Amino acid sequence: MGKMKSNENATTLAKNLRALRLFFGENQADLASILNCKQNAISQYELDSEDNDDERHIPTAETLKIYAQHFGITVYQLENFDYEYLGDPEKYSVLFYQNIDTVFPIVCTERALKNKSFKAAYQSHLDLYKHLKSVKDYKTINDKLEAVEDNLCEIICHYHEALKNETIKAETSINILGCYSFDLSNLTNTQTFFNGIKHKHAISNYWKEILKKRFPKFEDEIKNLSTDDKQELISQINERINERQKEICKLRLNAKEKYPDLIYYYLALQYYFNFADNDNEQSYNRQIGLEMMDAFKAAGNKYAIDYLES
Repeated sequence: MGKMKSNENATTLAKNLRALRLFFGENQADLASILNCKQNAISQYELDSEDNDDERHIPTAETLKIYAQHFGITVYQLENFDYEYLGDPEKYSVLFYQNIDTVFPIVCTERALKNKSFKAAYQSHLDLYKHLKSVKDYKTINDKLEAVEDNLCEIICHYHEALKNETIKAETSINILGCYSFDLSNLTNTQTFFNGIKHKHAISNYWKEILKKRFPKFEDEIKNLSTDDKQELISQINERINERQKEICKLRLNAKEKYPDLIYYYLALQYYFNFADNDNEQSYNRQIGLEMMDAFKAAGNKYAIDYLES
């Protein structure tokens, strides 16, 4: 075990280790078993002792690597990013909506704006994001979400009409891809209400708390459904997810030449948000997505950079 010289970095790491452990619903004994160390070592790693560096220990480089792989992030992110917000589902939910235009970017060209359908979709798309970005706290989220699904469907319909114009197929396809990705992130979250989040070593209720804040009314609504109605709803959700996943493949082909960085970005995002078309565990997909995003950032991908730094 080594000592960390930078008090600020040591504090960040200690807080991150604790926040991420709690995020995945694990206790110190769980993590000690995974890292093959004693429980008091985990306690020392998480010690936030700003007044006495001598009391604080950090994991070895090899242990940090195992930590990062377990949590589905990079060692750099573990040491430098601020994950304390994970302890506050309300803050996490608000941040998601306030950064919606970074997570799901919108593109536009002068040529595309000459198309009435694209222009209508684009303006409504901007208005929807402005509406969501104005969220100040979790109490206002419910009001903001009331008309989102209807608005999103209308936006997608306008974009599909614009897609008939071959000259603006790339920008139109990218914006539909953004809409579908937003929709899929919500649909896979809806699945979580029914199935829970399965992690490699634990089943965490934390994401359910986040989802309660992102979709305040939804949990109460599904409680009133009969077993048959719930099964029907799950079936509809699964069908819609499958349809969206198939359409995404076509949209990528339409836009890959003009917007390669965005195509790569959305590829990483679909793993990170767990709507990739596979049967992997959520934690495994998340790890793949983060590693891809980190690689794209290193290659200078603007969208990956903006996302990781937002």
